[in-house]
Amino acid sequence: MNEREAKIQILEAAIAEFGEKGFDGTRTGEIAKRAGVASGLLHYHFKTKENLYHEVLKFFLDYSIIDELKIFPYPEKLLPEQKLNLAVFCFNAVVSLIDPTNIIRFYHRVMADDDCTKIQNLMEEYDKLYSERYLMKIISDGVESGRMKVSNSFIFACDIFQGNIIHFGMKKISSFMGEDFYGGDFQKAVYNYQVDKINSILTDKSNVTVLPEDLKKITLEILAESVKINKFGTLGGVMRIVSKITGDNFEV
Repeated sequence: MNEREAKIQILEAAIAEFGEKGFDGTRTGEIAKRAGVASGLLHYHFKTKENLYHEVLKFFLDYSIIDELKIFPYPEKLLPEQKLNLAVFCFNAVVSLIDPTNIIRFYHRVMADDDCTKIQNLMEEYDKLYSERYLMKIISDGVESGRMKVSNSFIFACDIFQGNIIHFGMKKISSFMGEDFYGGDFQKAVYNYQVDKINSILTDKSNVTVLPEDLKKITLEILAESVKINKFGTLGGVMRIVSKITGDNFEV
């Protein structure tokens, strides 16, 4: 295991521990044990628990590792609604390739612990989410071109993407209850819901958004490879992949 792999393994264990126990309840020794590394290696990479927590937050934003993938812009120019469609397609595909339980638990724990001053300070960097800015830029382009009409681009972006967390929770609840809330195909049901939301803001309702089949194929190949490199399928990583496929500037 090289240095980068060890660091990612520690971050993965930290996401699980922080998600289960919160910031105050987590011990670095337990993170090291979960990661299968010596406590000294964790200290070497991160020094303190505060630094490690901050690195976990930064890891959700920093996807320089994706630069290792050979992703070239799609030859056809995509419309704003197609870019949003591609983003939800990617996000749902990633959820099918990984187990997002620990990531979703971590998000929820952050929200539950946000009255802690220490965490508020650590969250300062996390507030600079490029992913939301990128999504809002796509929506703004759609509004400016007259193809979309939406009152608040930020709320709309959160509505269609952060909803994946709610749906994943509902999927777990449905399994506990022994009921199928999604008609047997969870991924398809959530994707269709999100595409319907995108279509609902189009000014011409006859122009429903569709992704070319070759683009879907290329995207699935890229996502499968990215999961091999980086096990985490968070929104920031998905948006960066989308921007690399479309040739956009992610850091708008």
